[in-house]
Amino acid sequence: MIKIIYGLIVSALMALLISCGSDNISSERVPNGVFNGVLAGEDTVVLVWDNTAHVLATDDSQMEINFTVSRLSSTGNNSDVTTRHVTGHGRKYDSNNDTFSEVTISGSFTHTDMNTTFELTITDANNSEDKLFLLTSSTSNDSASFALLDGTYLIRDIGGLMVIDDTGIVSGSDNNDCEYEGDVEIPDPNINIYQVFMTVRNCALNGHYTGLGTLDQSIDTFMFSMINTERLLQYNLQR
Repeated sequence: MIKIIYGLIVSALMALLISCGSDNISSERVPNGVFNGVLAGEDTVVLVWDNTAHVLATDDSQMEINFTVSRLSSTGNNSDVTTRHVTGHGRKYDSNNDTFSEVTISGSFTHTDMNTTFELTITDANNSEDKLFLLTSSTSNDSASFALLDGTYLIRDIGGLMVIDDTGIVSGSDNNDCEYEGDVEIPDPNINIYQVFMTVRNCALNGHYTGLGTLDQSIDTFMFSMINTERLLQYNLQR
């Protein structure tokens, strides 16, 4: 009986230690928000939520990145400045050829009370490298709400209209006869990030998509990127 009780105690302790270790690892996250930067010499906007990033870039450099973060470590003698090393993998989409290619990510970010900076290297299957440098956008901490997002938007570059109502429901169509139906959710009202869930019908882009968006109130523009297994689409909506 004593051996049985001892064995149960040891098993319970091991389960507790494993559980605690898993929580510590899973709690490591890159900062959520909106980041401005440069990718391969071109200006870009990157949207991050829950260790997933959408890179809004040129037609052949759009990407979704999934990060893995190392444990927290202080930089120098300043405990308010921290650096995390990151790795990850991603899918780079070439809209000209309608194809994905796999990429790997390595680098780090430095976080302070004021902002976050990223220095990343993106490597493709041919070992070609691009550098991605990012800094927290001035719009990242703007409030997110359906009241702010509510409106009728012109779909720039394609033409057509998209409507987002005051509950986050999305509908619309573009000049390529694509029809849009979906909704937008707000994961944190204190961060200018919106989650996008969209179905596209009646055109070559048919499918269900998920993505991330951000609202620039100063110029009444809602930008978002959404992805499925076949393609990655990005939109610039003007209200």
